[in-house]
Amino acid sequence: MQQQMQEHTLAISGMSCGGCVNAVRKALSALPGTQVDAVAVGSATVSYDTGLTAVAALEQAVRDAGFDLDTAGVAGKTGDAGSGHGCCG
Repeated sequence: MQQQMQEHTLAISGMSCGGCVNAVRKALSALPGTQVDAVAVGSATVSYDTGLTAVAALEQAVRDAGFDLDTAGVAGKTGDAGSGHGCCG
């Protein structure tokens, strides 16, 4: 079976430090068929095999790591470190 790779960028809120970046990278890397291309405070870009993983799974992995998706799609937005999100609060 041939891989059907797609790239997707997630806008993530609640990230505020390197620990948050590492938590998101780890959560996304754990999914089958994913290659994490870049993670920064506020966003993650992932290439994924559409036969193994869906965008919904990427989004759920981010939520399970303790972060929210920025549904407005504004990458780079950071959350309040005291908001109880992610690794910092």
